[in-house]
Formats: sequence, structure tokens, C-alpha cells
Amino acid sequence: MSSSRDHSPTDIASPGPFSDLPQAWHDFLRVPTLMALGMLALAVVMIGLDRISPELLKPVHDFLSTYLFADASESHSFLGTVLGGLITATALTITTLLIALQQTASKLGIQVSSHFLDRRRNQLFFGFLVGVTVYVAVTYAAGGALHLVYSATLGLLLLLLVIYALIMLLYMTVNQMRPVVLISHIHDQTLRAYGRLEREVLARTWREAEALGLETESTHRRLVLSHRDGYVTDIDLDRLEKALAEQDDPEAALVVHAPIGAYVAYNDILAEVYASVEAVAAALVEPARDAFGLQQQRDIHCDPNYGLYHLEVITWPAVSTAISDPAIGVLTLNSARDIASRWLAGEDDRRSQSESDGEERERSPTRLPIVYPDTCWVRFFDLIEAMPIVASESIQHQVFTQGLDVLRELFERLPPEHQRRAADIVRRWLPAAGDFVLARELELALERMEETLREGEYQETADDVRRTLDALRGTVGVLHSRSTRASEGK
Repeated sequence: MSSSRDHSPTDIASPGPFSDLPQAWHDFLRVPTLMALGMLALAVVMIGLDRISPELLKPVHDFLSTYLFADASESHSFLGTVLGGLITATALTITTLLIALQQTASKLGIQVSSHFLDRRRNQLFFGFLVGVTVYVAVTYAAGGALHLVYSATLGLLLLLLVIYALIMLLYMTVNQMRPVVLISHIHDQTLRAYGRLEREVLARTWREAEALGLETESTHRRLVLSHRDGYVTDIDLDRLEKALAEQDDPEAALVVHAPIGAYVAYNDILAEVYASVEAVAAALVEPARDAFGLQQQRDIHCDPNYGLYHLEVITWPAVSTAISDPAIGVLTLNSARDIASRWLAGEDDRRSQSESDGEERERSPTRLPIVYPDTCWVRFFDLIEAMPIVASESIQHQVFTQGLDVLRELFERLPPEHQRRAADIVRRWLPAAGDFVLARELELALERMEETLREGEYQETADDVRRTLDALRGTVGVLHSRSTRASEGK
């Protein structure tokens, strides 16, 4: 079978008519489709029950015929009326929800729609609405001369549930458009995605080649290049484990360059293969390439960086002068702080467990000879860094202050490499501080940040914060424009 290397890089196949179906099934259609099929099966069962009309249920049949549906024409007429109403209600509901999503997405970004479709409860409600419509349509089509007393009665009960479900769906839609609910949902999705990444990838791989004992200079090296473009949504470690075991080379190892969530173009480096024998390195290239799953859309369920990215792109326009809502910026920073706090708690637990079990646990054979870079902390600090920057454009000192407080609260718990990044972020923020009037909470935040940095022995950055604070204090009571409000030396 020919591979993509046998074709020109510019030979791009046209998408098929159903090329989007797998993604749609994964994102939304699965639950509604299964519920519609379940309702279809229920309709068949109820029609069969009406045809059989067992003697055991004769008292129930007589009661329903007396008080609800006296004959076949009444049940058939009722089901026809309900079917028309359900079709109209479904169309109006979908139209209204699309308008509401479009209005919210125009302010907070298209990610609002993605998270609305991603929620399981929304899928269940849409599935129930469509499923009941399918049930009524099938029973209506099977009616006519048949007295569908059981089917029509169940249809009546389902109709009452649909009416109540529409009210609940209305509330849930409005509630899910609120920034606090949306940000909380992304927060939870990000944590679940990191937990999955931790279990399936991080726990089975190494972070650095030195920890693995990989001698890159004394081994043969081959590059694993991408033969298509897309985002990395999966790395099949089981396939890689099998390929490495088949070669029977104790020096064979893989260094991942494109972690989950990374975008790769054609011929970008996915990974590097190392082996003691050239033939082994060459043999591992194809299995390694096949282990990388590439899609045109990122998957928040397995990509925590995508959740952090969603927080940033939703919050950026909200904090900027486009919307000017500092509450959303504060919510995002608080949410990001909680994410980092949970990550740190998990790392502390793993470190304690490793120390109690000894070095043998750390070098357990369950870890594969694969180096995988954990870029989640990089993305986290990029998110934190961005918020006060855009806040300077809209002069929202609340967001700037919250950014300082988030780093201060986390600083003592951060490992040294992360502390250095946090201190660097503070230095990068300081030029933007001149855009703000020295509000009391901003002054206190700078004072607390300086104290924290000095306790952490980051004296140079603490001195920079002190000079910035002194310059801002020099503007109090003095008339200035925004462009001349504060500068070093004033």
C-alpha cells in the first residue's frame, strides 16, 4: 500500500460528503441519536402492546378508553396534533437557541457554542425532544384503524415531559451564557483533561532525556516527520510500546517534539527516534508516525492547553475596550489560580509518594523510553501574563491587581523554575502599570508583590516593583494625562 510520501505534497484530496460526520458524532450527535433510536424501539414495543392487548392489562385498557381515548380516531387525531406541535416546537427551539448562541458568541467568542454543544445535559435534552418526536411520528403512522390507547397515553405523558423540558432548556441556555458558568465549565474541562493526560501519558513517560539516561550523542537518530497537517489530538503509547518491544533494542527511545495540542504542518518534526543500530532507528519511524493522531480541530477532553486557550480568547475581548467587563477578567484569573493550585497539590502528592516508595518506583518499568514535554505550565503562565496586558489597554486596574495577587498567592508553592517565570512576568507587567491611576488596591497589590519577591530572594525584581510603586505614588495629587502619568525617575 502506498503511503502519503508517494504523492506530491500539493495533492490534497477533496473532503467527502460525510467527512464531518465522525467529528459531529464525537462532539454532539451520539447522545441524541441513541436516544432517538431508543424512542423508536419504545414506539415499536407500544404499538405491539396495542395490537396484542393482553388480558392482564384489560382493566387498564378499559380505564384509558373510558377517560382518555375512546376509539382509534381519537387516539390517531391526538397523535397527529401532538406531532405537528412537536415539529413546530423543535424548529422554534433550535432557531431561538441558535440566535442566543450567536449573540453571546459575538461578545465572548465562538468557543461559547462549542461548550454549549459539549455539555451532556444539553445533548440529553435535545435527544429527548427529537426522540419524543420520533416516537409520536412512528405511532401516528401506525395508527388509523388501530386503537392505540397505550401508545397515545404514553405520548401524552411524554408531551407533558417535553413541555417541562423546554422550560428547563430555556433556563439552562440562559444560565450557560453567563460568564461565570461558562468559565466554570472550561475550568472543569481543563482539569479533567489534565487528569486524563496525566494518567495516560505523563505517568508512562519521562520529562527529560537526562532522567531517561538517553545518550543522544552515541546513538543513531532519525526524525519522524508529519505527512499531513493538523493538531495532535492523540499519541498511541500502546502502539509505541509494542514497536519498541519488537525491535529488542535496550537503547531505543523516542523524544516527542509535538505534544498533544500542538499544530504541525506538512514535514514538521513530530518526534526523534534514537537507537543503538541504524536499522532499528529506521524501522521505528513509521510506527512512531502512525502513533500520532492528527485532526483539524483540537479536543478539549484530552488537551488541557486548549482549555487554557479558551479561557484566554474568551477573556481577552471581555477585558479589552471591546466589552470592558473587568469581572470576566477577574473570574478567569481566579479560575486559572485554582487550576494551578490543584496541579501543584497533585505534584506534591506524587513527590511524597515517590519519596516514600524510593527511587525504584520512579524508575518503574511501567515508564516507557519516551520523553514527552509537559507544556501545560508554559500555557498557564502565558494565560496569566496576557490578562493584565490587555487590562492596560482598557485601564482596568482591577484585572491588573488580580493578576498580581494570583502570582503572589501561588509564588511560595511554585518550584524554582516556575518562580523564575512568575518573577519574569511581574517585570514584564511593570511598564504597563503607568497606564493606571494608583488606586488603593493596586498600591496594596504592588506592596504585597514586592514583599513576596524579597522573601523569595528575587531582590532585583522586588527593586523594580519598588521603583514602579514610588513612581506611581509620585503622581498622586498631580495632574497628568495617561501618556505622561508616570515614568521612572519622576
